[in-house]
Amino acid sequence: LPGSLSYELTTTLLRDEMGFNGVVVSDASQMAGFTMFMPRQKAVPHCIAAGVDMILFTINYEEDVQFMLDGVADGTISAARLDEAVTRILALKAKLRLPEKKAAGTLIPSLEETEKIIGRDEFKEWTKECAGKAVTLVKNKKDYLPISPEKYPRILLRVVNNQPGYCNTYDGPTQHFRDRLEEEGFTVIDYDLEYVPMLNVCRNSVAQMKEKIDLILYVVNIGMPGEFRFNRIMWKNGMQYDVPKFSADIPEIMVSLYNPYHLIDAQMMPVYINAYSPTNAVVDAVVERMMGRAPFTGESPVDAFAGLWDTRL
Repeated sequence: LPGSLSYELTTTLLRDEMGFNGVVVSDASQMAGFTMFMPRQKAVPHCIAAGVDMILFTINYEEDVQFMLDGVADGTISAARLDEAVTRILALKAKLRLPEKKAAGTLIPSLEETEKIIGRDEFKEWTKECAGKAVTLVKNKKDYLPISPEKYPRILLRVVNNQPGYCNTYDGPTQHFRDRLEEEGFTVIDYDLEYVPMLNVCRNSVAQMKEKIDLILYVVNIGMPGEFRFNRIMWKNGMQYDVPKFSADIPEIMVSLYNPYHLIDAQMMPVYINAYSPTNAVVDAVVERMMGRAPFTGESPVDAFAGLWDTRL
């Protein structure tokens, strides 16, 4: 069972063993990870019975409320468990002074007020520290790292999707990646047919390509939005120029800013880095580690090799 439906995780581990006494909020209850394990009529009250205090999102509000009432009536949710959940929610509202703010019309802070809070120096330091601990060097088969303007002065940048997502809603993160590389002294070149040979469209030979560029950097930002909703890299085809097919001739590095499984679509990539979250702080952490100023200390929370033998080559 997922955490939102698991008594063992939410109550036994989180509450009893770890001593957490705050409000527990479920993950989004309309997602497949919540809905596929049991009928919704059972899952909604079961969630509270497992130890969750507040359910995030509904499919149909009136129906879910009725499912909750039914769960109280049939004993799935005990009176003690219901009181416990309500008490925590009311305590949180009191701590945040929500009733007073609602009465004063200041319940929702302005963007300026919000930025003052979340923009505090200590939070920025936490963000930097968290990003640095997360970045993971998954695969390192060639001696390409660390990079420097002296070692690789001209970087051919191949951006694979740059749409904003949950973690970066204002713009795509790869422009910040480009800016950081240029600030460090690299010459960043757009990935196009002027540099990469493909059939007879580009008259460059491989030797000419090697004279113009020193490193090909793939920055992949495929997450939830847009046409990449299946979270796979959709190369044009094996003959086209965007496939990382010159790894035997030109140093190539791939950085995934979102999905940790992209080695499945770029098996022969010799150096591969997972960053997990497409934010500017994470991009900064990746660049710092690619340049050797900080060690890669992240540990993959999943099998980034997707259980395949060829992704490890």
